Amino acid sequence: MNLAAYIFHHLCKSILTAQNLSRRTPQVAYPRLLSELFFQCGVIKRIQDAQ
Repeated sequence: MNLAAYIFHHLCKSILTAQNLSRRTPQVAYPRLLSELFFQCGVIKRIQDAQ
């Protein structure tokens, strides 16, 4: 079993579920993981620089 592929697949599935507009309460899948990915990819710095 490829654990990384399994986690990534579950993350993608959770994000798609969270984007379902018919649900009243949006859910954010793995917020800390997403935060760390955004930081490592430089998204946070680009947002800060844009402000």
